[in-house]
Amino acid sequence: MSRRTLGLLLVAVALAALVAAAKTSAGPLVGTIVVIALLSVPLALSTWALLDAANRPAWVWALSGRHR
Repeated sequence: MSRRTLGLLLVAVALAALVAAAKTSAGPLVGTIVVIALLSVPLALSTWALLDAANRPAWVWALSGRHR
C-alpha cells in the first residue's frame, strides 16, 4: 500500500469518526452542519481547481503541452 493510499485511508477514517462523534454527542442540528460541511469539501476543491486552471497564463499551458 502506497503512502498516498494510506494517507487517504487515514483521512477517511478520521472524517468518519468526526461525523459519528458529531451525530452522537451533539444535537441533530450540529450533526447536520458537520455532515454538510464535510460533504461540501469536494465541491469547494473542484471549484478551486477549475478557477485555478482558468487563471493560468497561456505560457504555462504551452509549457505543459496541454490545451486550456
